[in-house]
Amino acid sequence: MVNDVLSRQIAKVSLKNLESTEELFPLLYVESQPVQQTAFNILHKQIPEAQEQISVDAALEKTTARLPEELLSLIIDAPTVAALAEANFERNVPLPLRGYLLSWLLVFDHLEHASFKVKNDYVEHIKEGEYLPGLLNFTFDFLGHAHNKPVDVSKLNVTTYEPDVEPPKRDLQWLLTHLYFMCLRHVPSLTKAWFIDCKSRATVVTLEPWTEKFISPPVISAALDSVTTWSAQQDDTSPFTVRVAPRAREITASYLIDEATCSMRISLPPAFPLANARIDSLARVAVNETKWQSWLRTSLGAITIFNGSIIDALTTFKRNVDGAMKGQVECAICYSVVGSDKRLPEKKCGTCKNLFHGGCLWKWFKSSGSSSCPLCRNPFNYGEQRN
Repeated sequence: MVNDVLSRQIAKVSLKNLESTEELFPLLYVESQPVQQTAFNILHKQIPEAQEQISVDAALEKTTARLPEELLSLIIDAPTVAALAEANFERNVPLPLRGYLLSWLLVFDHLEHASFKVKNDYVEHIKEGEYLPGLLNFTFDFLGHAHNKPVDVSKLNVTTYEPDVEPPKRDLQWLLTHLYFMCLRHVPSLTKAWFIDCKSRATVVTLEPWTEKFISPPVISAALDSVTTWSAQQDDTSPFTVRVAPRAREITASYLIDEATCSMRISLPPAFPLANARIDSLARVAVNETKWQSWLRTSLGAITIFNGSIIDALTTFKRNVDGAMKGQVECAICYSVVGSDKRLPEKKCGTCKNLFHGGCLWKWFKSSGSSSCPLCRNPFNYGEQRN
C-alpha cells in the first residue's frame, strides 16, 4: 500500500518542478513495481516531446547528440538466464530485470522521435558502448532460440507492448519480442552485426526463419509506410519520383531527365533487415556504367551498412543524379540534355566551347560532308571533354 501511495505522489509531480527528468531514471530500479512503472510512464511521455528541441539544438549548434548517461548506466549490466535460474517467472518478473528492459524502451523512445542526424548520433553512442549484444543474448536465450525451441509469438502484437496484460512469463516474452522489433526498426545494422558474430549456432539457425515469420512483416510494413510518407512530402515538380509496391516488398526510384528516365529498384527479402536488401538497375541514362554501378552500391550501402535506412538510400541516389545534372547544358544540335544513346553532351568545340552529343556530332559531320563545328563553322577542334 505504501508503494501505491508513493507511486501516486510521484505521478502528481509536475515536470516543471524537476531540475531534470533524468532524476527519475534511478526509480526504474527500485524494489517497487508501482513506483517503477510510474517513473517509466512519466519518462515515456516526456522523452519523445524533448527530442524535437534536442534535434533543433543539434542542427543549429552543429553538436553531437548523446543519450543520457543516467539512462545508459541502467543498461550496462545485461542480465543472463543463468543468473536468473532461481526466479519463478510464472509468478512474477524480477524487478531489476524489468527495470533493465523498461530502460531499453526509453532508449528506443529517444531513437523513434529524433531527427535523422540525432538518431544517427544516438546509434553511434549505442555502438560505442557495446550495449546491444547483452540485450540480444538474453532475449534469445530466454525466448528459446539458443535451445532450438523458439517461442511462438503469433498471437502477440510485436509492434507495441502493454504491461501487465498477460501473465508474468508471457508478459516478459511479449516485452522481449517487442524490443527485438524495435532493434530491427531502429538499430538494424547493429542487430545484424550481432547476428553475424553470434556464437550460438542454435540461435543462428532458428532466428532468421523465426524473424521472417513473426517480426519482419511489420518491420517491412513500417519501413514501406515511412517511404510512402516521405515521398508524399517531396516537391510535386521534382523530376524524382518514388513508387512503393507493398506486396512485392519493392521500391522503385525514377529520375526524369528530358524525356528519358533513369531508375533503380530496391527489393526487400522476407527476413529483412536480418537478410540483405537488393538494388537492381532498371534504366541507366546520362552516365557511364562505372559511375552508375557506383551510385547503386552507394545507395545499397546506406541500407546494409549505415543503419538500414531506405529513405537514406533514396536520398543518396537522388543526390547523385542531382549532382550529375547540375549545370548540365543541352546539346547544341538536338537541344536535349540526354541523347539518343542515353548519354550527356560531352564533345566540346575547342573554339566556341559549345557541347554536343557524340552521336549528334557524327550525324552532322556525315550529313554536311565536313568536320566543321555546326555553330562556329570552324574546323572542329576537340576541347576538354566532359566525363
